[in-house]
Amino acid sequence: MGKTGFVVVTTRWVIERSNAWMERCRSLVKNFERTPDNATAKVNLCLIPIDAQTAIGKLDVKWVL
Repeated sequence: MGKTGFVVVTTRWVIERSNAWMERCRSLVKNFERTPDNATAKVNLCLIPIDAQTAIGKLDVKWVL
């Protein structure tokens, strides 16, 4: 640490990218779910295509933590 001015946070872009991917899913734009379990299921269903593309190597994802 100890830097002044603009400092890039290395993990922030991972969160921003994940949020952008989830915003592509139209069913997540508005929250009409009655229970947290239903909302969690919708998020998981939305992430299946992203996980599949990552698994076959079509999407290059590097997780930096």
